[in-house]
Amino acid sequence: MKKLLTVILLLACSITGFAQSKNDIAKARQLMILYDYDGAISLLEKAIKKAKVIDREALEVLADCYFRIRDYTLAEQTYGRLMELGTSNMLAHKQYGEVLIFFGRYEDAKKQFRDSGVDPVARRMMVACDTALSWMSQGKSARFAVENEAGLNTQYHEWGATPMKNGRSVVYISDRPFGRKAYSGILRPFTSQIPAGGSSREVEATPMFTSSFKECNFGPLTYAPDGQRVFYSRTNESSERKVKEQITIRERELIIEEATITNNGKEDRLNQIYPFDYNKPSEYSVGHPCLSSDGKVLYFASNMPGGYGGTDIYYSIRTANAWSIPVNVGPRINTEGDERFPTVGENGVLYFSSNGHPGYGGLDIFRAEGEKNTWRTVENLYAPINSSGDDFYLSFIDETSGFLASNRAGGKGGDDIYSVTSVTPKQPVVVTPVVTPPPPVAPPPVVVQPKEEKVAPKYFGLVREENTLSPIDGASVRAVHKKNNSVIQVTSLSDGSFVLDLQEDSEYMISCSKDGYELASFDLQTNCNQSRQLKLYMKQAAPKVILVPDNGQGTGIDYRVQIQANNTIPPDESYWIAAQNAYPQYKIVFKHDNDGFTRYTMGQFKQLKDANKLKTALRAMGYYDAFVVKYEDGKRAVVSYH
Repeated sequence: MKKLLTVILLLACSITGFAQSKNDIAKARQLMILYDYDGAISLLEKAIKKAKVIDREALEVLADCYFRIRDYTLAEQTYGRLMELGTSNMLAHKQYGEVLIFFGRYEDAKKQFRDSGVDPVARRMMVACDTALSWMSQGKSARFAVENEAGLNTQYHEWGATPMKNGRSVVYISDRPFGRKAYSGILRPFTSQIPAGGSSREVEATPMFTSSFKECNFGPLTYAPDGQRVFYSRTNESSERKVKEQITIRERELIIEEATITNNGKEDRLNQIYPFDYNKPSEYSVGHPCLSSDGKVLYFASNMPGGYGGTDIYYSIRTANAWSIPVNVGPRINTEGDERFPTVGENGVLYFSSNGHPGYGGLDIFRAEGEKNTWRTVENLYAPINSSGDDFYLSFIDETSGFLASNRAGGKGGDDIYSVTSVTPKQPVVVTPVVTPPPPVAPPPVVVQPKEEKVAPKYFGLVREENTLSPIDGASVRAVHKKNNSVIQVTSLSDGSFVLDLQEDSEYMISCSKDGYELASFDLQTNCNQSRQLKLYMKQAAPKVILVPDNGQGTGIDYRVQIQANNTIPPDESYWIAAQNAYPQYKIVFKHDNDGFTRYTMGQFKQLKDANKLKTALRAMGYYDAFVVKYEDGKRAVVSYH
């Protein structure tokens, strides 16, 4: 009887403990929704410590918290315990793979990605692991030396270092203690003298614009060419919540502002603050602004709808009155992953960070030549600029030196600033020795080595619809070898993925076809140094543009963008397809006028500035003759808004 009572009591305690564990997990998930990861971690650690039997779900949630705050050491330990117990959580396998990449354990990471199911991102990361291993085995490296700027860094986060035009100082952001608060956790701008690379001497950090902004995360900064205006991103005040005296940020609520700089004799201040025209914090973020060298093009990162992945890079053109409607820089730069932290060098090269292009793990830094939405090949900058950690925000003082930020192993804090210095390889001095020829000897026997069989490497690809980025199932992908005309043909799966076994050092013509879509094709030269990830974007068969006749009705004043006029030649409707696809919310209206011309306009606006934005965007797309026309009560009135 006593044994039975003991069993019943133990069972009751077990059930009570199980219920308490589930309750703690539910509370932890609520804290995560509020971005209070520290609170969730504390709750889960105590629950796991008290539990007699470890709850797999508790470990999964705890590991997820460590992953999100980028404490990869504790994340690696927790995921390791979880894998020993066994888990069917696909996301846990994928995130564990990313953590293992941070520690350079690429082969172990590949196993976790395989165990994460058919997630196309995990497949892409498996290819990235192979690419990193290949680069490392070949000794791929950039001709730069990278050294921790210990004098600028603290145990907190420092990044976004931007050299000033005077060549002697640098502006950066940090969440180090400032003012009366022991630790605020808020990113603020600081300025320091540029230290010698790797100097261990602490450099004085002067806070900037202390009286010009509220308790919000602020930065990075980019200065206009005249040095009198600054652009920066900051968190929207309404997005910040006090949770246990720490300000946490909802990443989607990031905005860009432009301000003029004045000095009151003591410090620089921000005046005449202008919000970016396309801030929309309730729906998406815009941040990480940078300017072209002439100040006319603003590049920035955003997760606005219609992109290629998580966050994409966009650009906007400066007009007389405003900034034009943002345009995505395109699929050469942007991927299904995240592209962030754009900067532009003096030579016009775009530098940016991405976890979508093949790299060493986390965010890698890439370069691309071109402008706006026309770019040539994207290049990974290799080690030591890139590492298995997150590497981002590369800015140059000149062509030979600059700064980057990284959370790579061996730093002082979370994110650290590193100096980047060009290294010119020394040419060896060749001395021709005087050699006495040896006596002739019999040649060694010729040993014929068996020819090594080359295994065709796998090229992983994705087929997407160009505008919606939705996967295309059942597309026929063909690879034609240009020398021997051999053909490899596969069909894309439901997630748009496909795999091609292609020979190295060969030239192929890759094509993709499916009913209802235009044929997509490109040439591919395979080699072991390039990405093995292929991306195919297919356009739906060109729709017929539906023209709407202008009935001449209307009240008051409105503005329209005229894009074409003719008096004899029938209209070529394909001319407007690009404009209609880009801005389907604006109808294309035609009107036959008394002078014999038929004029075609797009959009109808009450504000001239809104019409000018569309005009600028259309001109950027190639509609160079677009101009604004004023209408009064439905009748054409003024045609001088060029």
